[in-house]
Amino acid sequence: MPSKFSEIQSPVVQPKSRTVPIGVIFAIATALFFGTSTPLAKHFLTEVKPVLLSGLMYLGGGLGLIPIYFLRNRIQRPTTFLRSEDCSCLLGSMVSGGMLAPILLMTGLEHTSASVASLLLNFESVFTALVAWSIFREPCHWRVLMGIVVITTGGILVSHSVQSSVDLSWGALAILGTCLAWAIDSNFTAKIAHRDPIQVAIFKSGGAGLINTAIATSIKQPWPSASVTSQVFGAGFI
Repeated sequence: MPSKFSEIQSPVVQPKSRTVPIGVIFAIATALFFGTSTPLAKHFLTEVKPVLLSGLMYLGGGLGLIPIYFLRNRIQRPTTFLRSEDCSCLLGSMVSGGMLAPILLMTGLEHTSASVASLLLNFESVFTALVAWSIFREPCHWRVLMGIVVITTGGILVSHSVQSSVDLSWGALAILGTCLAWAIDSNFTAKIAHRDPIQVAIFKSGGAGLINTAIATSIKQPWPSASVTSQVFGAGFI
């Protein structure tokens, strides 16, 4: 005869689903595509001057997103368009991240190797957090602080390896300036991150690309061939 206790069913414990947040996936994809673009930019510097290269790459990014923008709008029209109050943050992002940073990066790549530049670019996240805490008054979280310590320590250890010695040359300083400019850019962009991301990227990349290309043309930097220009556009789109 079954015991009364055998009739009591034990609750089924469902395992917790551990899904990766979509923001983490996009952040990893960003790092992957950005990491690909750095050695490509170094390669193009043999044929294109730094200011023109920065302009063409960002222009390629802005132009490449336009058909995607209209195709997306036909499928699902967003409700988070940019507004007039976003102009100051968009302009700050465009100047720091779209104009100054790429010029500094191309100048730095001209005087350093792509591998050394990639190591130094790790300090962008460090500068981003420092700017957020000191200028934009964001709260300091201990996990972010520990991450900064790990990144900084890792960068110092790797930079002292035999394969990649990093000294404070003008090229290295330009790369660090790139990190600071992109840090300011990231904090400005965070203020308008709730807006349509494709629209933000088109205005930022396209506007900065047009300005830098105009500057390069005014100082008579020679244009590359049509084939190289199309390749630069493709790299900028990545």
